[in-house]
Amino acid sequence: MQQDGNLLIQNAQLFGESGLSDLYIVAGKYSGSSAKYPRKMQTIDANGRLCVPGFIEPHVHLDKSFSIDYLSQNETGSLEEAVGLLTSTQKTREPLSSEMTIEKAALMALSSGVTQIRSHVDIDPNVGLNAVERLLKIKKKLESVIDIQIVAFPQQGILRKNGMKKLLADALEAGANVVGGIPAFEANITDSRKHVEAIFEIAINLNRDIDMHIDESDSASSTTLELLCEATLQNNYQGRVTASHACALSAYDDRYAGKIIDMVVAAEIGVIVNPATNLMLQGRSSTYPKARGLTRVDELTQKGVIVAFGQDNIQDMFYPFGQMDPLDLAFLLAHGAHMNKPADPDLLLKMATFNSAKIIRTSNYGFNEGDNADLVILNAFSAHEAVCARPDRAYVVKSGRVVVETEKRSLKFNYL
Repeated sequence: MQQDGNLLIQNAQLFGESGLSDLYIVAGKYSGSSAKYPRKMQTIDANGRLCVPGFIEPHVHLDKSFSIDYLSQNETGSLEEAVGLLTSTQKTREPLSSEMTIEKAALMALSSGVTQIRSHVDIDPNVGLNAVERLLKIKKKLESVIDIQIVAFPQQGILRKNGMKKLLADALEAGANVVGGIPAFEANITDSRKHVEAIFEIAINLNRDIDMHIDESDSASSTTLELLCEATLQNNYQGRVTASHACALSAYDDRYAGKIIDMVVAAEIGVIVNPATNLMLQGRSSTYPKARGLTRVDELTQKGVIVAFGQDNIQDMFYPFGQMDPLDLAFLLAHGAHMNKPADPDLLLKMATFNSAKIIRTSNYGFNEGDNADLVILNAFSAHEAVCARPDRAYVVKSGRVVVETEKRSLKFNYL
């Protein structure tokens, strides 16, 4: 494996472009031409296969990964029971996942072509900053192959426990990147508003972006997305706020939903849908017909909202499955959100790449000269084939270095 970040990729079908292209990579960035390209460097022939920028996982909880192996099972499969199980474990003052399992989840993502992750990490008075410290260690250990953003996340709310505002600020000072929140977890809508106000106060004081868990419910009475939009506009924080989940948007009547979507547009809020977890958790308490648990992806997209999707949970009390594969999630979202129009495979890949990059505010992302050379060569020739077949990632490249390779694997049939 080459170590210098110099690489030539030939005959690549670049996602979003027509025809075949050659990519010249020098010192981990695209050079734009062969003029500066060193001689006798590693060359990969893509043979016309689809090449996408490195996938981005914009919403996951690495600090809970693989904890299902040693926790009580979620017998009802509900969000409420999952939160109850989490609350009981936090009393032990020990984070759910070890450094080893956190690293396992991150490398699982890398093997699927993910080169950037935004992970929420629980902040709690019992656990303190222990989970954040574990994530920071793994972030440092893997920094040459995968970038990790850390969201300081008050899973149990802010007002219910003393000292949460200070603990969130401490987490950010220690190295967390983004301020998280979950206003619907508070006791009532008044406290939810106070929760949102507290998060904006911290974010503004420390100049940080915001990513909140919003309305993870199939009830139309969950309306904290409106609070988030109002606060974003009042604080001139447009373009720096993410609403994760927003499931209840699908439960609102069309009039109110239209109003909220217009507010999301005005506030320039990015929305992250989590198809695997929300299809599993939502609709548990209702009789038939059951809610699908997904936000209004089509209407948000049509209005110009930047929408992406995330894994959310990996084999924990919230979701017992998950392999950190964006193409698996794209396939699942295509079904859950009725995304079977001819243009939808391209949109799904865009959600896993360029849209996610905009939401987590990644710079120098794409195939232009000077962009970071993070990319994936798929064993597919179109977006439709990529979503349909979820093929091997032939090569995963980070900063111009091949960090994962499955090219040499072969499939042989013996039937005659």
